[in-house]
Amino acid sequence: MSNQSAIAQVATNNVVPAFTKEERETLINTIARGATPHELSLFINMCQSAQLNPFLNQIYFIKYGDKANIQISVEGIQAIARRREDFTGFKAAVVKENDQFEADVVNAEVQHKVSGFVARGKTVGAYCIAHRKDFPSVLVLIGKDETKAMENGNNKHMWANYYDDMIQKHAIKRALKLQFGIEIGEDEQPVEPSSSIPTYKPDQSKPVIDMDMTPPKTIEVDEGKHIDPEVEMKNAWEDIRNLSEQLQYSEDDLKTFIKEKTGKTARQLKLPEVIGLRKIMALEIASQQRDQSVDGQASQDDFELFDQP
Repeated sequence: MSNQSAIAQVATNNVVPAFTKEERETLINTIARGATPHELSLFINMCQSAQLNPFLNQIYFIKYGDKANIQISVEGIQAIARRREDFTGFKAAVVKENDQFEADVVNAEVQHKVSGFVARGKTVGAYCIAHRKDFPSVLVLIGKDETKAMENGNNKHMWANYYDDMIQKHAIKRALKLQFGIEIGEDEQPVEPSSSIPTYKPDQSKPVIDMDMTPPKTIEVDEGKHIDPEVEMKNAWEDIRNLSEQLQYSEDDLKTFIKEKTGKTARQLKLPEVIGLRKIMALEIASQQRDQSVDGQASQDDFELFDQP
């Protein structure tokens, strides 16, 4: 099968099958250009675990210099939400300065009226209301003053040229993530921490303060949010140990799992790889829970059928 045929088949089926060698080459020469073998392996695992299609722009591999970044697009977040049985839709729009707009934050309701297209004025914000069966709706309001960091971030050219699209997509992404507890799709960048499975210890061989006496910088994640890499690494490993217990993995099982998914030992993993590993484990647990729920329902259906006269 040619590269073009493979891409067409994946895009048509809207699924992420096991990638062939040819498809891997297509990824690394296009979407995942510049990825190392281990980075490519992690990216493919993320695609398959989250059931997101890189050929439909649902998930991206981005490389800034030597820093790898796996990011879930708003389309990917929507795809995850739409697969849920309790997903009942969302409403989103951009608000202009001359629009009539009121928001009831407590009840997640808005009154938005547009008197005309010519005199709407400049964009002042955006909103999204995410609906979920048997749950209160979630309303997210994004004002223009909240997008300053993003306008100057890695995607500043997109914010400069397509501001309305970007602010609306940001509102949609935040609303769906809040409503459905979707915790993937962060905009992470790697650092060089040291780690092991049982405990986390920073690399003592590296100075805490650079030679120019500048304090260590935090790193930006998910458009404007900053974290301390060492704290995030410690929290990620704690989460992985908890997830490992839920999966009933022994220490050796976890080491084998890490090696299979990343091609590295625990000590060799960088921050985005550890976070990616945590997400893969969480997705596997969610998949097991869905399977158990389906099996339980099937058993109940069989029991009810047996009781019928």
